Amino acid sequence: MRNIIILIGCLLAFSFFARANDGKKIYQNKCATCHDSTSESMTTPFLHGQEKRFLIQAINDFRIDKRTDHIMNSMNNIAKTLTEKEIEDVTAYLAAHDPCVVQSTLNPRESGWIEKFREGQRLVTEKNCLHCHGSFHHAAPRLYGQKKSYLDKSIELFREDKRPGFFKMIDIAKSLSDDEIDKMTHYLNGMILMRDCHI
Repeated sequence: MRNIIILIGCLLAFSFFARANDGKKIYQNKCATCHDSTSESMTTPFLHGQEKRFLIQAINDFRIDKRTDHIMNSMNNIAKTLTEKEIEDVTAYLAAHDPCVVQSTLNPRESGWIEKFREGQRLVTEKNCLHCHGSFHHAAPRLYGQKKSYLDKSIELFREDKRPGFFKMIDIAKSLSDDEIDKMTHYLNGMILMRDCHI
């Protein structure tokens, strides 16, 4: 009986690592060129450590053109080539992947950085952003450490009714001033510095 349990455990572990390896290959072949970019000029998000439900929903929205890639429609075209198994594998890989692979170049010693960070924190708390974006009960993306250019672009698309989403998100985006958005995304982006990536 013990040998059977060990065998089942080994088979499950092998299956898990095989799927993780498949997901890694899919990501490297079809996603990494854009989503590994640390350049703020390329408004594509980091996907490492994102919630799996959100990733699956996003890919499916791109597949049916409910959501449109704001760069060059590459995401729509790539999503349509993925099988259900490939979506399952790549999202499982990304959800389990360490977000600390993102190399931060932020400088909190820069003049005014801390003050802007604190004001952004106050606004994020006031708007209750983490009710969805900090809870695994919602299929909402994790925002801490996300690229500022992507966050700015996403809010802009919500404000202009160019990105589908929960009505509350659209209402909040439209209520924000440019200055508030700048401070909030500065804070959210800056939170990558709070990750302990050196253990």
